[in-house]
Amino acid sequence: MMEKNYVVVDIETTGFSPLKGNRIIEVGAVRVRDGVIVDRLSQLIDPELPIPEHITRITGINDSMVQGMPTADVVIPRLYEFIGNDVVVAHNAKFDWGTFLSHYFSQMGLMAFNKVVCTLELSKRYIRSENYKLGTLCSGLGINLNNAHRAVYDAEATAYLMNCIVDRM
Repeated sequence: MMEKNYVVVDIETTGFSPLKGNRIIEVGAVRVRDGVIVDRLSQLIDPELPIPEHITRITGINDSMVQGMPTADVVIPRLYEFIGNDVVVAHNAKFDWGTFLSHYFSQMGLMAFNKVVCTLELSKRYIRSENYKLGTLCSGLGINLNNAHRAVYDAEATAYLMNCIVDRM
């Protein structure tokens, strides 16, 4: 993938598996054209169940923040539309896209055939790092990652990471 046009997605969830009842609590996406972020989508989602304390500690997202927010059945189709036919980029795409978003899209009858690129896997190939967590990679590359574990901020940082990877390819 040598082009610099794509949509980066990131999600925050209540756990690791939608098949075990875990839900998305936030989506963030940024549209990148020629390496520049040109549009953003950021939305908290009411999971319609309590957010576990350990998730609140990691993300800073608590029950009062999602109360009254739209539910997934409203937000996920908006995300699907935002992505369109673009290449999708995610850090740990297997989790965000493969485990959660594909499941939600399928449940809603939305067919997504986008090419998916994983910056976690590409980083292992093109970047030397002590580990491949998004925060560690960003720190090592001088990418600002404010508000880690908030979806749109992680998506923005991943977009800059993707630009660094493309430059090294």
